Amino acid sequence: NKARKIYERFTDKIEAYGMDECWLDVTASRFAFGDGRCIGEDLRERMKKELGLSISIGVSFNKVFAKLGSDLKKPDALTLIPHDSFQETVWPLPVEEMLWVGPKSAAVLHRFGIHTIGGLAAANDDFLRMQFGKNGEMLKKIGSYAREDLEKFFGMKVFLDLWVKVKEKWRDSEFQLSNFGYNKKDID
Repeated sequence: NKARKIYERFTDKIEAYGMDECWLDVTASRFAFGDGRCIGEDLRERMKKELGLSISIGVSFNKVFAKLGSDLKKPDALTLIPHDSFQETVWPLPVEEMLWVGPKSAAVLHRFGIHTIGGLAAANDDFLRMQFGKNGEMLKKIGSYAREDLEKFFGMKVFLDLWVKVKEKWRDSEFQLSNFGYNKKDID
């Protein structure tokens, strides 16, 4: 898997998310390769040069915002969502842009006047719990980002992540598929 080998140059902490996306924990790599932005730009250049692939990268202090960042600018871009100013970028976005807010959850939130991630962060805890149960608590914690609560909820430390999304259509090229350890029968 050629793409994974490129990721492994920066970290061994790689978490796949679907077929063409993954998170990289580059917290420990910063000392060797620079901050998340530098690592992300280097990764984009290497993927393009070595594999001919364009990728979008989100760099942030948690997985949800890193993924969100990768979706904000496409194709072939890097978006940084820093901890000290995430509200400026994240809170004005439509609530359905957030990971784990699907069409049904968004419809419920919209029905009650919650249209943005900031609106979700400001929503009443009891209301969210009543509408979504434990998932309501999780959505609020992610939207407002209470670090300690997230670490407790997920049972892990929150770390700097790169969300990498390959922007090519895999079905079009046997070569591109093989770069990621897949072949056409895995996709079809």
